Amino acid sequence: MNKTTSGKKFMEIIKGLPEEQQEVILYLSEIFEGEEEAVLEYCRKEFVD
Repeated sequence: MNKTTSGKKFMEIIKGLPEEQQEVILYLSEIFEGEEEAVLEYCRKEFVD
């Protein structure tokens, strides 16, 4: 999967979340570029608690 496709998939996954959670995920994904799946998994664990 190329970077554009993975970026679109990433945005589709987070679009239903509250805005503040989206902002956190986008910020972390910029820091950890290429590790979007890990960022999503981390945030799922943190936001559920």
